[in-house]
Amino acid sequence: MYVINGQLIDGDPGNAQAVLATAHMTGTRPRCTCQDGDGADMYIAKVSGRYLIKRMPGTGSTHDPMCASYAPPPEVSGLAHLLGKAVKEQPEATRITLGFPLTHHGLRVATTAAATETDDSASDFTKLTLRGLLHLLWDDAGFTRWTPGMLGKRNWATIRKYLLSAAEDKTTNRTPLVNRLWIPETFNSERKAEIIARRTVAMSCLTGNGSRRRLMIAVGEIKRITPTTTGAALLFKHVPDLPLHLTHETNARMIATFGTELSLRADNPDTHLIGILTFGESNKGTADVDQIAVMTVTQHWIPITTPTEKHLVDRLTDDQRRFVKSLRYNLGPDTPMAALTLIDTSPATACYIIGPDDSDRQRSGFDSLISTSQLDSWIFDTASETTPPASAWRDRRSHDEPGQPTLDIELPDLPEGSHGDE
Repeated sequence: MYVINGQLIDGDPGNAQAVLATAHMTGTRPRCTCQDGDGADMYIAKVSGRYLIKRMPGTGSTHDPMCASYAPPPEVSGLAHLLGKAVKEQPEATRITLGFPLTHHGLRVATTAAATETDDSASDFTKLTLRGLLHLLWDDAGFTRWTPGMLGKRNWATIRKYLLSAAEDKTTNRTPLVNRLWIPETFNSERKAEIIARRTVAMSCLTGNGSRRRLMIAVGEIKRITPTTTGAALLFKHVPDLPLHLTHETNARMIATFGTELSLRADNPDTHLIGILTFGESNKGTADVDQIAVMTVTQHWIPITTPTEKHLVDRLTDDQRRFVKSLRYNLGPDTPMAALTLIDTSPATACYIIGPDDSDRQRSGFDSLISTSQLDSWIFDTASETTPPASAWRDRRSHDEPGQPTLDIELPDLPEGSHGDE
């Protein structure tokens, strides 16, 4: 629920758009009513012709944990290291600096593979890795947040819609990110020609000249990766007619860097494998992958990195708990970090996973994080299967109003004759 100039924003969406348009023109800030007192300032952005109320940069932890605008404090995720450097949040736009090219010039086309990092994590926090960009979009789209009301309401159409919305306010080198981002539409046999036509228009920016080769960023669910004589062919779900070519070198680096994610997907048929990659058009007209990173997500599209994280996330979702999953962004796997934040406890509780193979250095790192965090903490010891803190009953009526923007939306079923799993 929001208040603008004393007026409660609720009810008819059309009327709300008129109110938001006026407030946007006059620079009036809405206030979120999730907390007692005056509430928290928000801002209004115009995205794809519609006005949206968005959280002010750096204010996520000032909202009530049950509010859709709440975000755990930055120290419980890898985002803290990037804010003000690779990610500069401002009202109306977020400027990001990418650590990978979207254009190749001259001989760089031939030498890119050799220059590519062997590990997608990095200690340079002034630039986003591919995985870091995927985590930023996933976070901003709200797919790290889970409440029981989201059960059964996430599918690829939902994922695509909110990822594109998350990309709308981001720029890199003064270029809107959405201009270089392709996310496949849900396949529909009756609209196949329309979908391919829109894809062709979206990829028209790949056309360059002899000395310059443009690249695009693609995000999709990987259906399969098939070895070929020249490397491997990657197929996204919903895109059966466009194989993406990986060289032997690129494919080998992906397997070496993301072996844990690939194994996690292979061992758990209920999970999804999300790929983010840069690709361009070769001289032969094929779509060639330049760099790639992957992320495993649960059946409810919540990111996971280890079997233990999957076990914990599945347990919490089955128990109808509410939480926000932490993401590593550029951080490596050995850097201590909270796995998630329970938002149905009072106050919110950061969860840390400790395994039998963790070193004394890692355990000391957890202790340091816990001692400096503003959140309560819970350590999930894999050896003893510790019980999570009990949820606190709370009056959530102020957060469950129809006008409150959440991902709890029902999408229409696919038309008969469509094949959403292609």
